[in-house]
Amino acid sequence: MAIKVRKKCRRQARAGVALVMAAVGALGVATVPGPGAWAQDGETDTADAPRLQRDADAVRDTGASGLVVRTEDGAGRVRQAWSGVADLDEGGRIPFDAYYRIGSDTKTFVAVVALQLVSEGTLRLDDTVEKWLPGMVAGHGNDGSRITVRDLLQHTSGLADYTDVLFGDPADLTPERFRSQRFTARTPEQQVALAMSRPPGLAAGGRRVEEA
Repeated sequence: MAIKVRKKCRRQARAGVALVMAAVGALGVATVPGPGAWAQDGETDTADAPRLQRDADAVRDTGASGLVVRTEDGAGRVRQAWSGVADLDEGGRIPFDAYYRIGSDTKTFVAVVALQLVSEGTLRLDDTVEKWLPGMVAGHGNDGSRITVRDLLQHTSGLADYTDVLFGDPADLTPERFRSQRFTARTPEQQVALAMSRPPGLAAGGRRVEEA
């Protein structure tokens, strides 16, 4: 019985984290282990290494300072390649277990976890944000009781994008400002709070606010 309780608590925690991340808005930022950290049992296959290396070099040539690539097929065969440098001043190879920001790809991972929780019966697509995160989505016309998990996943929550609060003036979106703030970390709760400082642009479901 105790094991089931702990398992349930873990699932509820995962549900909360998934909803917080989904509520962040259009730009998700997270840090995940690089390809080397994902290695599974199975031999490294070098048969396609030259082609993979050419592809990595082609991406580098578009202007990337450096990248790592890892593929794994159903048989567990792993292919890895790297191109470019880890540091523009000091050079160096990018390690396969590097950490990096995955940006908006975060949304894909959050959506997968949320749908897994729906499949397990922990979440329902029609559950409201207020049910799982009471009081978090509120203020300035924002109402978590009118936004569902489905709305979050299909980007029809109407919530403001927190990046619009940080960079309200398009003129501020400069390379210099990006470099000065690129290592500034904000928790999902802080990002949601920024979005709550503005009224919703649309009502949940994608309708105009006055139609809600």
